[in-house]
Amino acid sequence: MLTPVTPSLTQMAWAHSIPVWQVRKLNDPETLTTLAAYHPDILCVACFSRLIPRSLLELPRLGGINVHPSLLPANRGPLPLFWTLRAGEEQAGVTIHQLTTALDSGPILAQETIAVPEGVRYGELEALCAGVGARLLVQTIQALASGQCHARPQDEALSSYHPYPGDNEYVVNANEWRARRLYNFIRGVASVERPVEVLCADGYLLAADAISYSLEGEADIGDTVQQDGHGEAIIICRDGCVRVYCI
Repeated sequence: MLTPVTPSLTQMAWAHSIPVWQVRKLNDPETLTTLAAYHPDILCVACFSRLIPRSLLELPRLGGINVHPSLLPANRGPLPLFWTLRAGEEQAGVTIHQLTTALDSGPILAQETIAVPEGVRYGELEALCAGVGARLLVQTIQALASGQCHARPQDEALSSYHPYPGDNEYVVNANEWRARRLYNFIRGVASVERPVEVLCADGYLLAADAISYSLEGEADIGDTVQQDGHGEAIIICRDGCVRVYCI
């Protein structure tokens, strides 16, 4: 039995006779001319990692809005959900904000908190945010069109920014991490292709998945890794242990 393939955004647009344009440069005169011909009411983007030039933002009469999967002004940047999982945060969220020439910094139009389920995979958390974001986006567009949308500025004192994660962000020290945080981080971001490197008192291992965690008993930091010979290992953390699949 073949697994159904989710259609791409382009395929869905074609199915509904919506024109699709491949753009090389956002501020190219041809780009602006092409889009201006549609007399757009609003510009909507989701998780868009590039700055949009002012010339493009000024085309739609209602401006531009962005769907961002964090509780702005926290976790600005291209992959906020990675940093949510790395920090062990129990709450994520979605923000609809006005687009400006500064990254993820425009006034907030709508925002909703999402609880981070224990052991959630990155794709699952992304899908949760996408569902909430789609609903908030529709509500925000309707409010803007009726003149009932109220913006509030972001508090720069509470802002934080993270770039694309590098190799160092996939390295953790088991002695410094709590078991639940390590379990959720590995579950969320690790894979065989991109494992998490766990540093231990007697070496390191590459964790491709987390199986379970426990907070029972005293953590023996001197015996940090216990291999059982079946591709699994028990990592002793600050307050318990995590069973992982290692490669």
